[in-house]
Amino acid sequence: MDDQERPGTGGGPRRRVFVHVGAPKTGSTGLQDTLWRNRGVLAEHGVHYPADRFDEHFLAALDLQQLTWGGLEEQATGAVERLIERANASDGTVILSHEVFAAASAEQVARLLSALDGEVHVVFSARDLARQVPAEWQEQVKHRHPLTYGQFLTDLTADTSTRPETRWFWAVQRWPDVLERWGATVPPERVHVVTVPQRGVSRDVLTGRFWALFGIDPDLLAEESPRANTGLDTAAAAALRRLDERLPVERLDSRHYRPLVREAIVHTGMGGRAGQPRVLLPPGCLGWAEQLTEQWLDRVRQSGYDVVGDLHELVPRAAADWSDPDDVPTRELLAATEDMLDLSVLDAAARFDLLEAVRAERDAALDEVRGLTDELARLGDEATQLRGEVQAGELEVRRVCAERDAAREWSAELVWLREHPVGDVKRRVVDASATSRSVRSVLDVYRAARDRYQRREPSGE
Repeated sequence: MDDQERPGTGGGPRRRVFVHVGAPKTGSTGLQDTLWRNRGVLAEHGVHYPADRFDEHFLAALDLQQLTWGGLEEQATGAVERLIERANASDGTVILSHEVFAAASAEQVARLLSALDGEVHVVFSARDLARQVPAEWQEQVKHRHPLTYGQFLTDLTADTSTRPETRWFWAVQRWPDVLERWGATVPPERVHVVTVPQRGVSRDVLTGRFWALFGIDPDLLAEESPRANTGLDTAAAAALRRLDERLPVERLDSRHYRPLVREAIVHTGMGGRAGQPRVLLPPGCLGWAEQLTEQWLDRVRQSGYDVVGDLHELVPRAAADWSDPDDVPTRELLAATEDMLDLSVLDAAARFDLLEAVRAERDAALDEVRGLTDELARLGDEATQLRGEVQAGELEVRRVCAERDAAREWSAELVWLREHPVGDVKRRVVDASATSRSVRSVLDVYRAARDRYQRREPSGE
């Protein structure tokens, strides 16, 4: 299928959902980080990577399979339902991606795919076994599994794997089985196998295959991912195994191991050290890998799946200068350990600087809070004083209103007196005495005084 004909390049149904299910160690880390960093601009162009946090699809993969993973189970609860809901709420192209999805059972796959609305596509990225075997063992070491490389290879190449580490390898890396589980309910033309180019080919070739499949214009991806899950060399892997032995879970909890060892030491500086021998597939295992790969390729060719790339890229290549990570010279092991120590100290220094910056921000915030508290207290005092003044003002207003009302009453009396003659006043007083005891008493006093006065006057005769 030409790129112009691929799903996601225009036309077709309202929603296409690409479910990228791995495999691990096939460029998925950089792919997911790029989608996460550019999800805003991609959404503006109809391509959606639904996530509120960078590891949301990983948590959904754990939740779907009910996997225990370093104490993240609680965070993963309900993640797959939330992801499905967000995917179904988006129009255009939707991309779900995490390599842990590859291990899902047929029942779990059916549960997820049947819940997705729209035209569902399954995407699986595959890499040759000569690179996948050592890469997966290194991942096991990064996750504190104690297997030596020799033990891992012995169980891997046996007729039946007995160790959980190797059973996990087959669950996510036996790509014909993964494709059959994930493609059981999807038309074969909507099952896409993206092949990882051989070593030495530019990383842009692989990412370009993904962007073409998803219908993404690479020019939209302004923020490129700096993340790359680079492999360890033999000495680095040996040194990390020794550290894991010295710091078991009882001494260093997983929530500390992830940031302090896996991120600060392994991913920051121990991966891809220049000039160091890589962990490779032993020459004695090459024939086994070639034979197994040919069987897998036959199954894929017969399936009718859409191949993005070239299946010939999945044929294992012989590796030169093989070095055994279980038998590293003391000098190389010491040098790797010193590098790990340097990275640990540098990380501690960075964390110390960050802590100092946080403390400075905290102190500045506390000073601001103290200033605001003092200002609030001052405003409280002013408010109390103002309340007192308001209350005094209210009393003064009541006094003035009372005086105003009394003046109005007195003014009304004066007006009445001006408008009524004295005789009328007397008559009104006499009339009022009939119903008012107080008026009658006053009238009685007045009459008694008048009579006394009249008796004192000399007679006119």
